[in-house]
Order: sequence, then structure tokens, then C-alpha cells
Amino acid sequence: FNVGPAHIVAFSSELYYFLFYGWKTLVMQYDWLIKDLQEANKPENRKNHPWIIVIGHRPMYCSNNFDPMHCDFENNIVRTGFDISPDHHKTVYLMGLESLFYQYGVDLIIAGHEHSYERFWPVYNRTERKGQVIDSFTIIKDKHGAGLYTCHNKDSFDYNSIIDV
Repeated sequence: FNVGPAHIVAFSSELYYFLFYGWKTLVMQYDWLIKDLQEANKPENRKNHPWIIVIGHRPMYCSNNFDPMHCDFENNIVRTGFDISPDHHKTVYLMGLESLFYQYGVDLIIAGHEHSYERFWPVYNRTERKGQVIDSFTIIKDKHGAGLYTCHNKDSFDYNSIIDV
């Protein structure tokens, strides 16, 4: 859907973790994402909605100490997809979202799941991408919901812009 200058895309990252429901819905979502992003990138659509913002539940990057399944896992399945290599000598991934979002020029990805606040410099393939900082001021207020974690990996990644307060 579109709001002002933004094209908003919401997807389910949960489909990557609950495969006991089958692959069909995940494949349908992936195909839908491709079609939606192709449409959003048509010149007339980019002119009217220059920002593409994606919203999902689980993050592709994080540094919390309490969630090794996502935060310490180099090949997070939402980010890279599923390793379908028959012999694991040459890694081949299927349905990863980071390369798809990068290919179609997604400007911002918002994710949850981790009970902490983190934001990153522009990053692709675990490497910081130099870019222009447009707004470096953030206000955070959270007094609702589940408890928050404040502990982050001390050896955080170069692309992480966490400041402990």
C-alpha cells in the first residue's frame, strides 16, 4: 500500500521459521514480493512513491546476547534464505530476502521480535555501505508490552550504530 511518498510492504518472516505449515505459502509470498517490488520500481511509481519501506517481524541483523538463533547466526534464514546445497561445498541459498530487497532498492526495513532497539548504518551482506545520514536524531519511549533487553554484544558489528544509554 502507499502512504504519501512511501510504498509500504508488509510480509511474514514467520513463514521462514514454521515450515510445518508447508512451503507453499512461503513460495507464494516470495513470488508476491517480487511482483510487488517490480511494480513499485516502475519509473512512474518510484516518482510518486520514492521510498520503499518493508515491515516484517524477525530481523535480519541484531546483536542481542540472548538470541543466538538470530543474532549470532551468520546466515539468518530471513536474510540469506535456505541452504539447498546438496554437498555444502558450494553454498546455494533459496528465497533470501536481503538480496531481493537490495536488488529492488528497498530504503528501510523495520523489524521486531528482539526486545531492544537497534538501528544500523546502511548494510548489505554483513558489510556497512557508506551513505548519507539524513536524520541522526531518535526519540524512544516504551512503557508498554514485554520487558526490554538492554544487553548487546560487546563486540558489535561495524554496521551497528547502537549507543548504550
